[in-house]
Amino acid sequence: MTLVLGVHRSGTSLLTAGLQAIGLDLGRLPAEADVDNPRGYFENRSIRAFNDALLKELGAAWDDSGFHAELAGLDGPAWAGWRDRAAVLLREHYGGRGAVALKDPRITQLLPFWVRVLDDLGWAQRHVLILRHPDEVAESQMQRAARRPDQFPRMNTPEAMHALWTTLMRTVLATLPPGAALTVRHDALRSDPRGVLQALAEKLDLHPDPAVLDRFVQDFFDPTLHRAANPVPVQSPERDAATALWDLLASRGRPDDRDGQRGRDQDDDRRTDRP
Repeated sequence: MTLVLGVHRSGTSLLTAGLQAIGLDLGRLPAEADVDNPRGYFENRSIRAFNDALLKELGAAWDDSGFHAELAGLDGPAWAGWRDRAAVLLREHYGGRGAVALKDPRITQLLPFWVRVLDDLGWAQRHVLILRHPDEVAESQMQRAARRPDQFPRMNTPEAMHALWTTLMRTVLATLPPGAALTVRHDALRSDPRGVLQALAEKLDLHPDPAVLDRFVQDFFDPTLHRAANPVPVQSPERDAATALWDLLASRGRPDDRDGQRGRDQDDDRRTDRP
């Protein structure tokens, strides 16, 4: 199973659609599109609802930049029941499929939990992380909050979004060993979608249909939907922290020699050919 990692408003939906175009199965998903994501979200509603319930149990929410999953002991015995429930969901939705991808930014927020669930299932896992500059992420969220102000009482300032960006990126770094995620820059995906996706396909051992990939590029790269392309930075300590972390991560902006498969050097006998 390939987990799509990234912060809300960072291009996880675009990347997931691209992974589908190069051959990964997303399962049976509803058609969810709105003014914020006109092409859809590519999320499993059951997994998203589960993540929201788990975050609530933890006293957190998707927009809580103060929640640090790596400190919550989610891979420990206290959360075994929740991991069992998550495993049931994965078997139900993906157990009979081949190479699949799963996307919900809350998975990034809860990454230690989902890594342990997949390990317990014995499913090989890969991770693809999309990086979008935190200023663009903040601008995208500010535009979304302006369109629907009643729905984002906490995530309605650039400072809040910069803080969330930093928290989720730190969770990824704390959870995965170095080189365990294939990293894609949002700007590279937009400027060279075919090249970036072809490189990803090679690393994921996929053989995309050129016609399907061509249709994806034609349908998904509408310049008018790149609405946060030129943000005006709002200076703050939160932005300083986010941009410093961005500078650290940005060099990982295209698929490289890291294969993105966690535990490659571990004993493969405990793995299966499940997603």
